Amino acid sequence: MEGLHSSGQILAKVLYVFFRTRERFAIALFSDFDGKTIFATTNKKPEFNPPSNHIVQRKIGARSEFLFDWHQQKLAEMSQTKSLQKFASLDDVADFEDKLVQENYDDKIKRGIWVEMTEAEVAVLRAQPPQATLVLPR
Repeated sequence: MEGLHSSGQILAKVLYVFFRTRERFAIALFSDFDGKTIFATTNKKPEFNPPSNHIVQRKIGARSEFLFDWHQQKLAEMSQTKSLQKFASLDDVADFEDKLVQENYDDKIKRGIWVEMTEAEVAVLRAQPPQATLVLPR
């Protein structure tokens, strides 16, 4: 689920995960400064280091109320030296999402975490029969 705060300055993403007997909400709040620096607050464990222009603060397992207050505190601090952008429309949100995904992708490629495949390599993999079938528990 995604939501835009009424200020237009905070984009929230909430993901509900249920696996076997465990369930969890992953929450991330995003703001954009000067169109150059992305600031995020999350309760999610780190998977990879973020790109250099992304500032991420984490409190693993924190509730949404805490994360929102903490995000706003840091926004107030950062707004003294950087210009906080406002998402004025859904198109702005979509453009931000595209930018966020592209920056993360480019960073993983640059650092060698991911390797881009040629269309020919992808076609070969798609032509192969599946190696195994994933059976999910009910």
